[in-house]
Amino acid sequence: MPPELDFDWLRSMFSLVASVAALASSCYLWIARFNREKPSLAVEQVSPLNGEFVWPQHFAELYQAVSPREDEGLACLWLDAAVINNSILPNAALQIEAKIKLANGRWHPTIVNLREDATVPINIEPQSTARLALQLATRLPYDSSRSSNRDRVEQVSEQLCETRAVKLSIRGVKNTTFETTLFQNEEANAEFRDTAIVQRRAA
Repeated sequence: MPPELDFDWLRSMFSLVASVAALASSCYLWIARFNREKPSLAVEQVSPLNGEFVWPQHFAELYQAVSPREDEGLACLWLDAAVINNSILPNAALQIEAKIKLANGRWHPTIVNLREDATVPINIEPQSTARLALQLATRLPYDSSRSSNRDRVEQVSEQLCETRAVKLSIRGVKNTTFETTLFQNEEANAEFRDTAIVQRRAA
């Protein structure tokens, strides 16, 4: 005769398995929601990295803010990027910092300006994007005895990394910081020029 089934034991085991499954499901949903609620910003480049050698007659306010010495030139790079909020909670770009990579491998700080009258903080809705139109300005040394405009442009251009790398740091809510590095191959870049050609890029 087949052994007699212990239904009380089976009910107990079924109840235990169901409880464990419910607990595991609750933990999974809680962890998933926690991760989705964590601040999470990502940056994607959406335009070429254009660079120019800047002259004071075209960018007077920027020149005054950066105050390059006589043996320094002012270089600007323009970049359009999208900031992506991967969280289900709103976030904000409270502060934006940027560094450009030089040919010697060193990261060089810049003054970051938002173009088109934009200001920080930039509010970013849950699981949405916000546009960053950035103007990055920095001082780079050159030989002021070489007075040719083209010479000065070439001196500044030669100091930049060939891949035109930019490291962005965005401070969001809850004292969180998100860093990303954007690269662009030199072949995809516009030539590094002086502002006599394209004055319309002024912020």
